[in-house]
Amino acid sequence: MTYPAKDTLSAGPKTFLGNLFKQELFGKTDEIKSKYLEKGLLVEQESIDLYNEVHGTSYEKNTLRHDNAYITGEPDIAKVMFLDGEDILIDIKSSWDHKTFPLTNEDIPNKDYYWQLQGYMDLMNQRTSKLVYCLVDTPDEIIHHEIKVVTARLGLIDLPEDLENDIWDGLKFSKTDPKHRIKEFVVERNQEDIDAIYKRVELARGYLNDLNQLLN
Repeated sequence: MTYPAKDTLSAGPKTFLGNLFKQELFGKTDEIKSKYLEKGLLVEQESIDLYNEVHGTSYEKNTLRHDNAYITGEPDIAKVMFLDGEDILIDIKSSWDHKTFPLTNEDIPNKDYYWQLQGYMDLMNQRTSKLVYCLVDTPDEIIHHEIKVVTARLGLIDLPEDLENDIWDGLKFSKTDPKHRIKEFVVERNQEDIDAIYKRVELARGYLNDLNQLLN
């Protein structure tokens, strides 16, 4: 969605789609691994709990997936969980550390999440949504792995105790006031951008069909 108004796909999307095409052709799946993704998955509930603590709410994790002919999505907190008529659509991102936590940002630091929420709003017929960044403690097992990575990178057998303590301290945040560990961005529905998403999907499908015809 870098150039949503373009009528053609640029090199980046074509590379992505080409890889997707090969995955389907060879029956393989690219497994995405990173410490950031791993933390986000492991602390999802802790981040929801932090949001509830700050706002005095009792929201639960949404487990229902929605889809249409173009897109699919499963927002973290959605109105389908509630019976009081309140419209809620919230997606939560768990930051790796204080440096990646966008406390002072005025705009969403990752534009991809804007497009993600536009898709969610159309799937759930919503006019507004929230992107919420949370800063919660990193699980111990991830910190132990991070220490091993730093140790190997420095060519050491063991890290000095003060450096190891710095790594632990740098990835724990529960001592900080909870209200300073959430950052909310309100995202309003933009129908033109939603239409642009579907247009890009159609272009992507056309490119995949062209690749299939070339192969055959």
